[in-house]
Amino acid sequence: MAAHRIDIDPDGDTLIILPTVQVTAEKSSDAARREMNGTDAPESTAIIEEIFYFKVSMKHLTMASPRAKMEFEPIFDPYTFEIVLAMIHAKTEKLPTDISIAMLSNIAVVADDLNCSSAVQSFATQWIDRMTLLEPHTIDIRLAQLLLISSVFKSDNLFIKATYKAVLLSPDEMPSFGLPIWPAVLRER
Repeated sequence: MAAHRIDIDPDGDTLIILPTVQVTAEKSSDAARREMNGTDAPESTAIIEEIFYFKVSMKHLTMASPRAKMEFEPIFDPYTFEIVLAMIHAKTEKLPTDISIAMLSNIAVVADDLNCSSAVQSFATQWIDRMTLLEPHTIDIRLAQLLLISSVFKSDNLFIKATYKAVLLSPDEMPSFGLPIWPAVLRER
């Protein structure tokens, strides 16, 4: 198991521990027999692959996110989480200048979950403004990512373009493709 320490704020007073977890299914002979009989599901085991330690300022976190004092589940990509923490701490030198739609979508997921989208919105807006957004021609994950980005970061122009495409391309409700898009956003098209 590898451990990584990332100093977002070298003078920080808080250490966020973010494990990355891999879940594996194990089948002991008894468990396999119970599963075959329909009495039990396969046993699963969570294996911690890596641990990331982020040194941060609790003051910055609590100002940006009401969730700052809660435990963080190992659901975030560590690189994406690091970018969001850098934005919260205004560490612009740690931010990428250009970013893909997929990465901005990942940032939107973390910012939405931490309820800190307003604290990182100005950075996201700069990335959105610099992006070359080729309009999707099919209902795909890219269109769902654009809907997520536009709704989390309150980008009206992008939201109008993405919802217009969704209306044109989707005869029914727009699928979320596993992204945490609010159902109301998918229906408001």
